[in-house]
Amino acid sequence: MWSWIAANAEYTKAYHQVYEKLLTDYFESGEFEAQIDALYEMLLPYVEKDPTTFYSEEEFTTAYETLKEFCLLRAQSIRAQLDGSLSTRTEEQSTEAQIDVSGLELKTMGSQGGGKDHEGGSAPPDMEGNRETESSGS
Repeated sequence: MWSWIAANAEYTKAYHQVYEKLLTDYFESGEFEAQIDALYEMLLPYVEKDPTTFYSEEEFTTAYETLKEFCLLRAQSIRAQLDGSLSTRTEEQSTEAQIDVSGLELKTMGSQGGGKDHEGGSAPPDMEGNRETESSGS
């Protein structure tokens, strides 16, 4: 799909306009941070109170902080590509112009399987019997 967009100057211009609007209206305006912070504040009390939670409050907070930083760094990278200070082609990028993401540990954002390692995998404890039944019935 990217080849199709890049091959047509009109489509490339429209593509850049959409990203410009996303950056300006959502990231650079502070709207992204306001929304992700509001979601964190909304969910945190439930994480704190849930005895069956897959993640501790600390793990949840770390995941939120990492996700927020990841998104802000991606927005910086897109901005640098749009303004021409960073090539859109990896092989043409200078390391000085690249956005430094070395401080991010993506695994701290968690996984769909849950943060805790339950017996037999990462399914919630109340699902353990269901998974064993499914696997033994095959």
